[in-house]
Amino acid sequence: NFNYPYISKSITEFWRRWHISLGSWFKKYVYISLGGNRLGNVRTYINLAVVFFITGLWHGANWTFVLWGMWHGLFIVLERFAGIKTLSDGKYVVLRHIYTILVFVIGWTMFRADSVSEGIGFIGTMLGIVQPEAVAFTADYYLQANHLTVFIVAIIGSVPIFGRFLEFLQDGQWYKNAVYDIFIIGVLVLSMASLAASTYNPFIYFRF
Repeated sequence: NFNYPYISKSITEFWRRWHISLGSWFKKYVYISLGGNRLGNVRTYINLAVVFFITGLWHGANWTFVLWGMWHGLFIVLERFAGIKTLSDGKYVVLRHIYTILVFVIGWTMFRADSVSEGIGFIGTMLGIVQPEAVAFTADYYLQANHLTVFIVAIIGSVPIFGRFLEFLQDGQWYKNAVYDIFIIGVLVLSMASLAASTYNPFIYFRF
């Protein structure tokens, strides 16, 4: 359902890789039902904006989710207007990737915030516009061994290299399949141990 969205080079590509079943449902039952791209550019932009407005509402009845959806919708429309969605060559790959990361990180900040004002405050602090009176977590907090380990594992898991390694272990040879099974069981055990050791285990869709 997620096809390495964090390697995307545009927000359009990001949403082709992110939550694929949800995107397919909205495309089929909302976007196409509204007319898709068959009624001219202006109507297409409006249809895209409506889809991402509803996408935000789908995640929760909170303005933070609505703004998150509209934020992504804005860049989807801008990319379509600029023709970025049609670029398939290797030009400006690094710059496009940096741009994409900035957009979805700012979006996730609002998504995670408990209120719009809190989200704006976080984003302002991230961009250096707002100077917080007190910083809850300093750089030293994130340089601890356990946080660095999670960070490194997350980076490896978000790129296709890890997926190709797993595909290599699933090519039908029994000893590779055995290594794959042992690896998956090990990950399951570590995940269960981590959950059992933690005192804070919120249900991911508690607010949705």
